[in-house]
Amino acid sequence: MKKPVKAIDPQQRSCVLVLGMHRSGTSALTRVLNLAGFDLPKTVMPANPTNETGHWEPTPIAQLNDRILTAANSTWHDWLELGSDRLNSSQADRFRNEATATLEKEFGDSHLFVLKDPRICRLAPFWIATLQHAGIRPLVITPVRNPLEVAASLQKRNGFDPSYGHLLWLRHMLDAEFASRDMPRYFTSYDRLLAEWSNVLEEAAAAFGISWPRLSGETATEIDTFLSEKYRHHREPPERVRENPALSAWLRDGFAVFDSWARSGEQRKDFTTLDRLRRELNTAAPAFAHLIARGREADLKTQKLAEADAQLSQAKSDLDQHHREAERMAAELASAREELNRVLAHRGEMEKLVEGFKEHTELLLADLRERRKLENASYLQLKEKEEALVLAQKQATEAIEALVLARTQAADTQSAVEALRKDLAAQRQRHAQEMEHQTHETASIQSESDNEIRRLKTEIEYAKIERDKAQTQLKERLEEITTLTRLLEHHEKKRYRLVTRRHWANLWHRIRYAGAIGRLRRSGMFDENWYLLKNPDVVARGIDPTIHYIRFGAAEGRKPSAKIAPRQRP
Repeated sequence: MKKPVKAIDPQQRSCVLVLGMHRSGTSALTRVLNLAGFDLPKTVMPANPTNETGHWEPTPIAQLNDRILTAANSTWHDWLELGSDRLNSSQADRFRNEATATLEKEFGDSHLFVLKDPRICRLAPFWIATLQHAGIRPLVITPVRNPLEVAASLQKRNGFDPSYGHLLWLRHMLDAEFASRDMPRYFTSYDRLLAEWSNVLEEAAAAFGISWPRLSGETATEIDTFLSEKYRHHREPPERVRENPALSAWLRDGFAVFDSWARSGEQRKDFTTLDRLRRELNTAAPAFAHLIARGREADLKTQKLAEADAQLSQAKSDLDQHHREAERMAAELASAREELNRVLAHRGEMEKLVEGFKEHTELLLADLRERRKLENASYLQLKEKEEALVLAQKQATEAIEALVLARTQAADTQSAVEALRKDLAAQRQRHAQEMEHQTHETASIQSESDNEIRRLKTEIEYAKIERDKAQTQLKERLEEITTLTRLLEHHEKKRYRLVTRRHWANLWHRIRYAGAIGRLRRSGMFDENWYLLKNPDVVARGIDPTIHYIRFGAAEGRKPSAKIAPRQRP
């Protein structure tokens, strides 16, 4: 028999209280009500692995409920009766003021909103009175789920024994039903919500005397997308509760009533059964509460022991992993040391090569500068001869003009003119020969200079290419051994000072005797290999053979090559 529905005042604020046991589909139902048009709180508890689609409940109110239960010496998983005498009047007033302020902060001036937290099942009288005191009309909707499924879910999430989960389900359902009697309310089931949510919303609207503000085709698509069987991990047929003699009569009779209400609607005649169950549960609870508590403690200890075993296994696994990692790192360290030794050896070779390239490049540059000086001097001489030739041509032209003038003035001077012309022709021939000789000599010098410049440029380019390759290789290796260089600094400084003194001594003498070196080499009379072969003391001193001959060898009477006699200057 359904209660008559009182029409709702459109001006009065309304709150749908979702009063359902944990793991009974309260989160899914709350989200469906929200999609249909009821507002959610501002601070929504985030999703987690045990509730992947979200909780849709206000975190501040869940925290407030925990504080109220703690003050009443209880918890959300307490199956004993929560009497009204658990809180004194001052505590109740303080919590009610805080609850009113929290509602205002979370929902503001919302006209229609939904409030869900399974803890409210045990605190339903407190929250119903708080809403009514704030002028908000409470509407109650209770999702019913098979207690076997609820107990299995609690066992997986919290480690509760199934029998203990049955007691929690019974306590939450009986307390929520008793506190919400004679109020607009509606019972449904998690199964019906998943299978026929549109009928559930239609029946709930009729029970509350409201219409859903946002129900449309687009909303239906959103709800169908949100609801999914993949998030349901436990399924038990109702017959396994109603027809199972191994379960307590309280659980079987209570589920039979609530399952019937979820299918066919609430019946007042069932209040007698529910009141009896509630009285018997409250009366019998103190008799075996201690035994259940001891069993819970044993379960907790067993759970902690299992967790400790799991942690120990994980620690052993981590230790083995650390051992393997240490062995791998030791192998890598040995490999790195071998690579370091190779790099250091290669670095020494590269440094020698670079020093050789630097010395060779400096010599080439010095020789090139000397050749440019010689070319500039030859160019100046050639320019002077060209100017003298131009002057001679000018003088000859003036002389011819004078002769022509004299011929027109006096015919008797013809013989003198002829003689002068012959002399002029002879001078022209001499000038032409001298000019041809100078031109040939200039061309020869220019050709020789061009060839030498091209050769030097080729050698310089090759030296640059070799130097760039060496620098590239050296840069790559230097990047690998940067962090290891400090270990070699002391040794490297000694070696560097010795090599630097020898290098700069040779380089200074090369620069000083650059012109003499160039002339000696162009003469073709100096044989470096022969000189070193015949003078082992030069080899022992590490001096360049050309510089030694210029500085000491010539003065000492040493032969520059096999084909030159002693004391003969090349």
